[in-house]
Amino acid sequence: MKTLDISKYKLFEPILDFKIGADYIDLHNDFNCIEIKADMQNVILYFLSLSDYNKKVEIKFNNAKIVKTKYELNDKTKYTTLCNFHRGKFENLNHTLYEKNEDGQKYYYLDFFEGQHLEIFAKKAIASPVERND
Repeated sequence: MKTLDISKYKLFEPILDFKIGADYIDLHNDFNCIEIKADMQNVILYFLSLSDYNKKVEIKFNNAKIVKTKYELNDKTKYTTLCNFHRGKFENLNHTLYEKNEDGQKYYYLDFFEGQHLEIFAKKAIASPVERND
């Protein structure tokens, strides 16, 4: 299976559209975020194609933790549109901006049209197509 290492994107470079192998993925225009899963090690976002219900993409943040969140799914916001996704800097206690924390994790920002927001520390972020099993 082909994957894309998103953690190699440059600082502040938009990560809304990209290619995985021959497939062009436009997370803003062609996909909706349908699920977010988080455990002690990973954060995974699942995106479903608006035109091909067999096409699903996951963004997996490895060795990750959610730092800030504003995310509530209800009937009106069950499916959400990603508007901003990039790797950025964060401010430490000394009010200095850093690209990585002391564990080598990078900082990611995700904003959704419906108002949801996530900020995540992660060692690695990988995009990959996934098989539909629901």
